[in-house]
Amino acid sequence: MKMLKDIWESFAYAIIRFWENRFIKNDEVDYLRNELARVNGLYVKLVNQSKEEIKEPDIDLSSLKPIGNKFVPWSIRRQQLERNSIKEHNSIDKHRNDIEELERELDLEDKES
Repeated sequence: MKMLKDIWESFAYAIIRFWENRFIKNDEVDYLRNELARVNGLYVKLVNQSKEEIKEPDIDLSSLKPIGNKFVPWSIRRQQLERNSIKEHNSIDKHRNDIEELERELDLEDKES
């Protein structure tokens, strides 16, 4: 936005200088032409930059998933919690059996020694 404001101000100053010196035939007219050409160059540059900014990036839509409803009814949530609790309990039982087996092996080794 600042660049657009600067271009507009430069253009306005060039027009004012041109208007004030319209009857003077000297090198200032060439200066004004050069100034106007510079402002036009900045304007073209601004337009090209704005065209580049408008381009949309390529997005792979296959990786996107829809946003679902995060609300879970209590009955379904309770079932999930119960399943998780049962899984935890089963894994603890499995480890408990492994621990008891290791303790028996250690007891046997201690008795042999």
